[in-house]
Amino acid sequence: MIGIHPIHRRLAALTFKSDIQPLSEAEQIELFQCLKVNAQIVYQLDKYKSLSFLAHETGDFDWEMDLCARIEAIENRMK
Repeated sequence: MIGIHPIHRRLAALTFKSDIQPLSEAEQIELFQCLKVNAQIVYQLDKYKSLSFLAHETGDFDWEMDLCARIEAIENRMK
């Protein structure tokens, strides 16, 4: 199952609403804030996954497990 973060649900709602009517100034600000949070989530996941691969390749099991726990924590928030 693919998890959906609450930010992604709100982004979808605002996007669909903007197809029907213009967003209010508050909604435009919220949309931008959601985009920033989404970018942070993507950046963190990509960073930890890249570092996890590096840890695996260098045989640093403890570091790899720490990074995997961080990835899992982010992904668990998407359920």
